[in-house]
Amino acid sequence: MGFTTVSAATLPPLGASASFSVLGQTLITGISTISGDVGMNSSGANITALTTPNVAGTIYATNLSAPSEGILLPAVQADALAAYTTNIPGQAIEGTPIVGGVLDAVTRGPGVYDLGAGTLSGGVLTLDGPGIYIFRTTTTLVSSGSINFINGARACDLFWRVGSAATINGTSFAGTILAGTGIHFGSNVTLDGRALAIGGDVTMLNNTISGPTCAVPPVSNTGIGGVYSMPWVMPIIDVVKNATPTFLPAGPGTVVYDYIVSNIGATAINTVTVADDKCSPVIYLSGDTNNDAILNRTEIWKYSCTSTLAVTTTNIVTATGRAFFYTTTDTASATVTVGTTTAPVASTTPIVVAATSTVVIPSLPNAGVTPSDKAGSWTAIGILIGSIALAFTSRKQFVKAINVRQ
Repeated sequence: MGFTTVSAATLPPLGASASFSVLGQTLITGISTISGDVGMNSSGANITALTTPNVAGTIYATNLSAPSEGILLPAVQADALAAYTTNIPGQAIEGTPIVGGVLDAVTRGPGVYDLGAGTLSGGVLTLDGPGIYIFRTTTTLVSSGSINFINGARACDLFWRVGSAATINGTSFAGTILAGTGIHFGSNVTLDGRALAIGGDVTMLNNTISGPTCAVPPVSNTGIGGVYSMPWVMPIIDVVKNATPTFLPAGPGTVVYDYIVSNIGATAINTVTVADDKCSPVIYLSGDTNNDAILNRTEIWKYSCTSTLAVTTTNIVTATGRAFFYTTTDTASATVTVGTTTAPVASTTPIVVAATSTVVIPSLPNAGVTPSDKAGSWTAIGILIGSIALAFTSRKQFVKAINVRQ
């Protein structure tokens, strides 16, 4: 019997945005309990009601206006945007179509589903089996229902690409929501996932955003004697590196390197190390949410290193980890340009040219002879002197002959 190959959905890479539970462009408002980072792609003043005690991660904005604690790196928005505009739309449709975008009482396996306008009106959407689930709407997503995961399906493998706004009511929802014009939560909704507004705002009302959190399911295969578990899936580690600042125009200065390490494979990674070839020490900051020293798929580990640079420098960081008998590594680089914007100051000290020990050999007058021909110049001068002497002698003989005739 032959094998049938089925084209399945692939995990959209979120890159630097993977550690963010909430990402807004124009406004983030409302008090909620949030397990990851919060990012505002404008002034921190556009974050209202939410404060640092509500957020287990870090609040970032493009400036340091309260309540932000750090500057949002451009890579966060760029990576989320790339997933929204390129990766997810570029994946082929796979799976039985969902008529009219109505998700109530629907059961589906992994795949890519186009909905038009998606609705889950108080019912249950059941996801069946391990793999990636992607639901794409051309306009809105409106939900007041819930999602049921069975047979290895997980919230961290579920993605919603919403063409305009997502409105989430009811009691619970799941998956990573990437919405074009905003994400709006009703009161007391729990989201096991991320709320990433590619455009617009994120509004919350006593919500809990706590994930996505997933246990790594075993990978099964059919072998001799039936179905057996294959826990030795190859590990895959990923590291992203950013430098702040990337340009020191006035000369030497201090640079802070931030490293984001994630697990993009299907098995947990242990013995994780992060080393920079030109900066030490690299310090672990956060990310091991259950403090088990194992990099799970749901975790984003953060590191930092500070260095003083005097010249333009390119640093390379290497992240290494192990799972079973395998070692996984990944590298990333960052270049910081060190220059100057000040004009050199003219010196008032006289310039003294020191004498050297070079022996200078006098040269002959320039008679149109190239340096390579100077060795033969003495012959030419000899001929010239001989000609002058001959002419002088001939004149004396000529004068003497006249005197004799007289």
